[in-house]
Amino acid sequence: MFRSVCRLACAAFLGVGAVWAQGDEGSGPPRSSSLGFLVDAASVEEIALPPAPPGAALRVRLQADWADVEREAGEYDWSALEPLIARLDRTGYRVVLGLTGSNPLHSPDGAPPSPGESLDGWLAFVRSAVRTFAGRLDALEIWSGGAGAPASCSTVFDPAGYAFLLKNSALAARAEARAAGVELRVAQCPVAPGGAEWQRSLWAADSAAYVDVLPVRLPAHEGAEASRRIIEE
Repeated sequence: MFRSVCRLACAAFLGVGAVWAQGDEGSGPPRSSSLGFLVDAASVEEIALPPAPPGAALRVRLQADWADVEREAGEYDWSALEPLIARLDRTGYRVVLGLTGSNPLHSPDGAPPSPGESLDGWLAFVRSAVRTFAGRLDALEIWSGGAGAPASCSTVFDPAGYAFLLKNSALAARAEARAAGVELRVAQCPVAPGGAEWQRSLWAADSAAYVDVLPVRLPAHEGAEASRRIIEE
């Protein structure tokens, strides 16, 4: 089973104009970036959603753990997500799929993807996701950081290491989407509270051009003022 079958993000993962001002080259997001808001919600095995109102940009965020999908080398089982994504697509919701986790087939020590065999395996996983759900995904999130996921991005990767993974993953995902004749946005891992400096270092590693959506993890129980401070930071 997927660690997190579904997280509702209809009000929590919204594409809006970036609130950061454009800085020097390499120091901030491109003007075309979107700022996503990601608030963890309880996992549910099934969801009962009415059809999305016409013209509404309502999103549902799903998460796929690499080790759950690829249990045998080179074989990808998306059957746990396929019916749900098909239903969401039929009812007008936009799906954000977060990919995350290590895989003992490629990294026996449990380390995240890094240059070499584990990166090659991860990129094949990324391409499989795009191929399988071509045209039904609004965005692909690289190393998802929702509740129930492995440790958040900034505790797993240094900015340079994540930038390398993000760039390679974005190139693989976009190439696969182009081959399928569909559009796909790339979301980086969510920025956690207190992660602004890590994010600035990530931008300094020339990662901005590879990102379409910047999710920000907001505290679920600390009120609007706390969320406002995190966004301003």
